[in-house]
Amino acid sequence: MNIAKSHGRLFLLALLGLALRPTPILGSDDSVVAVLSSNSGPYQQAFESFQKAFGRSIPSYTLSAGEPAIPSGTRIIVAFGGKAALFPYPSGPLLIYCLAPGTQVKSDEHSGGVLNIDTNPSLNLTLAKFKELQPSLKRLAVLWAGDSIQAYMDQKKEMLRQVGVEMISDRVRNPDDLPDHLRALKGKVDAIWLPPDAAMVTPKNFATIKEFSLSNGIPFYVPSDGLVEQGAMASVTCSFAEIGELAAKMTRLALNRSLTMDRVFPEKIHVAINLTSAKACNLTMSTELVKQADKVFP
Repeated sequence: MNIAKSHGRLFLLALLGLALRPTPILGSDDSVVAVLSSNSGPYQQAFESFQKAFGRSIPSYTLSAGEPAIPSGTRIIVAFGGKAALFPYPSGPLLIYCLAPGTQVKSDEHSGGVLNIDTNPSLNLTLAKFKELQPSLKRLAVLWAGDSIQAYMDQKKEMLRQVGVEMISDRVRNPDDLPDHLRALKGKVDAIWLPPDAAMVTPKNFATIKEFSLSNGIPFYVPSDGLVEQGAMASVTCSFAEIGELAAKMTRLALNRSLTMDRVFPEKIHVAINLTSAKACNLTMSTELVKQADKVFP
């Protein structure tokens, strides 16, 4: 009897030990690692969203703090930012990279494969919203500068042609020549789109294009709602959180089966409108359009 009671007490203590053990809500997964270019807000926001959507904690590294020590059993590397995407990782794991507009990672350097999560929503969604905001849109000028965005722009040009919008691709190699580029576009385009090109999106360039847009009544589309607040007419983008969620979704899929695609686009759009700039461009925003926008600036 005493032996039975003793065993019973031991069993009860074991159960209590399990119940009281500080087990985290999220389990760990060493087969997936994340690498961030830096600890800046966008990368952190996307990574936090990734962690939440993925449902398990994973090792993470920040390049600005030093080179990442990728474990030998890693199956998938999720990179946030261009520097993280281009880092010379071991070739075996699948590389999923995001928040790296214009960055092209060579697939032959990664035997496990490469998947790019585009910074922008699908072009069909973007154009559909541009058309909704500006029904008369037929000719769209796209201003860009950086070498890394060349392939991005070539792809966009072909996609635009397929949906019936003519794109005038205008590469500005010297920022001092931007006013001449804009004057050459006058009377030839219905709108101007500034893609997420770090070499082009500078305060000086933005101010120059905005002045031209408002002076000539040509709508100006930009890659962030912060620029809309500063005077551009509208932006059609996706949130950093949405990009992180999509990265988590593709990571879960890749853990279970091989992925056949090399690029995916976010399917949730974030729309910002500047009503003053729209009025200056002779566009009237319906009450419904304004209600549907995620951010509206007076």
